[in-house]
Amino acid sequence: MLSYLITIMLIQLLWMLWHIFRSYTQRTLIQEKDTHAGARWLKCGITLFAVITLILDSFKIGYFIGFSNCLSATEGIFPVTHAVHTLVQVYFLWCHAKDIIQSFKTLERFGVIHSVFTNLLLWTNGVLTESKHLLNEHKERLITLGFGNITIDLDDHAPQCNCTTTLCSIFSQGMYYLYPFNIEYHILASTMLYVLWKNIGRKVDHHQQHKIPFKFHGITVGTIFGLIVLSSTIAIVVVYLIQIGRSKIKSELALTMFYLYAISVLTLMCAAG
Repeated sequence: MLSYLITIMLIQLLWMLWHIFRSYTQRTLIQEKDTHAGARWLKCGITLFAVITLILDSFKIGYFIGFSNCLSATEGIFPVTHAVHTLVQVYFLWCHAKDIIQSFKTLERFGVIHSVFTNLLLWTNGVLTESKHLLNEHKERLITLGFGNITIDLDDHAPQCNCTTTLCSIFSQGMYYLYPFNIEYHILASTMLYVLWKNIGRKVDHHQQHKIPFKFHGITVGTIFGLIVLSSTIAIVVVYLIQIGRSKIKSELALTMFYLYAISVLTLMCAAG
């Protein structure tokens, strides 16, 4: 799996570098841009997630160094390739997310849609890795609470050797706190690349565009309710993390509280929409 992900990342890297080089050689020409694509706040958001993703990659590299005696080489090559891929992709999205490509359209369509699905596969890999870790933790809690008949093997790929550094436990635990940011990064990247793909070969209307007035009605109420939901979610998650695993009764109550809250919030969101 990791070998396949490394291969498709390298293919995307080659395409992005080719596009960047070709755009640089044509920098004196007037190029059409989509002014609505690649908003600055979106670029800042993806940059923040990318920085945390780079920290995740550095943790993976440190973890590989500690267990290098019993891990395959792909376990070390993957985070290095992913870090380079992240740096180049963020630069590419900052500089070229607004491009409207009018030449080499077939090749560019392949490159962009390949990039979209590469990010979706990396997103899927992150979700599966984090989910597998959470399921293993949940299985250990259930065994601690007395459910001794659990025989499901989730294959967490625990190294079969001792760590050569003192930071392996920090790396192994810290990685799973950073995966949500990595997941968000790849979702944003695939979305921005999809917009770029939709703009390939597009004819730009040069007529004066009418500005749509911004309406402030409902913004205050929406912001207040959003902050209330955010603060209550943080409180529920904190209580859940404190109570889960302490005893069978407390764990069941924590799960019930968590799911009832989630159902209530989703119901209110659907009603408001």
